[in-house]
Amino acid sequence: MHTAQTVAMIKRRFAACDEVVEHAFESSESFRELCRDYLACVTALARWRESDAADASARAEEYAALLGELGAEIQTRLRATAHPELSQPSNGGV
Repeated sequence: MHTAQTVAMIKRRFAACDEVVEHAFESSESFRELCRDYLACVTALARWRESDAADASARAEEYAALLGELGAEIQTRLRATAHPELSQPSNGGV
């Protein structure tokens, strides 16, 4: 999927975070890779949900679980990008 399409899809999925998505996507190769993985998972999940294969239901469940994990990781990364002070280790109150 083209970069612009990738960003647009992630923005739709994480609607309240447009500027943060753009910043994270521009500044982090690992975030871009995470987004590409998310989109690949969306595509695979749709394919398995439409499949008549004997193991389609099991594969769809696996991809749905993976999609949830990837989505949670994207949310974590977006929070860290939006509020970097919250992702810094505490100094123990010192």
